[in-house]
Amino acid sequence: MNSSIFISDPAGERSPWRRLLALYAATFVSIGLVTAGLILALDPYDTGRFALFGGYGVPHFGPRLRLASVARQPELDVAIIGNSTIQLIDPARIGALSGKRVVTLAVSGTGPVEQEAILTWLLDHHRHRGLRAVVFGIDDSWCRHDGKLAPHYAFPFWLYSSDPIVYAANMIRLKSFEAAERKIKLMLQLAPPARSDGYDDYDAGRVWDPAGAMEGLKEDVETEPVAAVADINFAALQLLETILARVPREIALVFVVPPRYRGALLKHRADPERAQACMEELARLAAQRQRTQVLDFSRRSDLVERAEDYWDRLHYRAPVARKLEAEIAGALADENR
Repeated sequence: MNSSIFISDPAGERSPWRRLLALYAATFVSIGLVTAGLILALDPYDTGRFALFGGYGVPHFGPRLRLASVARQPELDVAIIGNSTIQLIDPARIGALSGKRVVTLAVSGTGPVEQEAILTWLLDHHRHRGLRAVVFGIDDSWCRHDGKLAPHYAFPFWLYSSDPIVYAANMIRLKSFEAAERKIKLMLQLAPPARSDGYDDYDAGRVWDPAGAMEGLKEDVETEPVAAVADINFAALQLLETILARVPREIALVFVVPPRYRGALLKHRADPERAQACMEELARLAAQRQRTQVLDFSRRSDLVERAEDYWDRLHYRAPVARKLEAEIAGALADENR
């Protein structure tokens, strides 16, 4: 008799604990699912996926997180893609000069693979809309000869993914709580939205210091061996060729090679043959496609000789940007003739 009680009691005692743990686990999972659902419904990055509250724009995130919203705006005509070497180009000024609605999707520190992801997202949202042209910045990262395409900095590829499951899975993170809080403040008009055309003016409020600028404008030190032209493999331009095949023919393309202080396209002025080979390959790609232009500002004496026009060897200041904007607007206007 006692033996029977001894065996049955532990089982009887364990049952309430099991039920309690099961209830705790179910509650925890339920709260997590509800929280995840609310974050997805708020759509803090304004991607349009799973959103229940549209039309508020996007809060002041960095461009990596903000531009998914900018790229899907239905009314845009022209998009600018690139990194900080084209970031200072003001879409509003180009729009005023060309009569088009222009946005910028330039993200500092990005290279070919990140810019391909942004372009793919842009095209996916404008298959049957009025996108008329893409302005593409072609800098050093497109002219590497070593075949390296891996990003140098973290980039949210999941945000620009066409797979909603990949997007949803990556939204379940602590950073999303902060993003959701910012979106709620925006919805309650407690915070202003980010500029709708994506522009981020790194020139604003900065004072040019001659001594500091001259230090940044010194010659770069060569850090990789010069390659013979016959050995050059422009992997990024090969990627660009596959990208061009996906861009609808009715969309014009303008490749912009930005100026650099004293005119070198690449970091290594000892390697002019590589720069020339890169430009020739870019010209070949452009010639294969109608409605495609190349604006090469890298050797223009009026743009590359004045130290006071640059923050460093790569990044020009507003006077140069205004000249580039006028010529880009002219190239876009030519597409209407």
